Amino acid sequence: MEKDDEKKHHPVLKVLGPIILMIGLIMFFGGALALMTGGGMGFGFIPFFSIPVMFVGGVMTQFAYMGKMTKYMHKRMGPIQKDYVNYMLDGTKDQIKDIVHGSPSSKKCVHCGDSNPLDAKFCDHCGKPLTKACRNCLEENEQDAKYCKSCGKSL
Repeated sequence: MEKDDEKKHHPVLKVLGPIILMIGLIMFFGGALALMTGGGMGFGFIPFFSIPVMFVGGVMTQFAYMGKMTKYMHKRMGPIQKDYVNYMLDGTKDQIKDIVHGSPSSKKCVHCGDSNPLDAKFCDHCGKPLTKACRNCLEENEQDAKYCKSCGKSL
């Protein structure tokens, strides 16, 4: 599969980009040297002309190897980023569930439908119990639960 990926990328850019970049570098340093020695007064424009040439060569080289660099970085950094995100989210899973699913601010009575505070054990309106105790483990469950949330036995 990697051979197919190689064919998809532009091999012209992989060859031409570095060549143009090197030509620009040679022009820049050659022109700068000629200016410094005083022998190339007629060629003083060459270092300034070489800057766009180097830019074009650098951009072509960057585009030629962008896919390979992206794959390399993903392969190296992907597991580290995944571990970091999991570490950061580890202590916030319950809060995220509350945000996504909505944290109830009250619970409704299954008998009369009235809203009650979350910590209430009996309905404020009708007085009936809001929770049901398991006969097996004595864990309190929601009034409309069919099975115990702690031991799984039928209520």
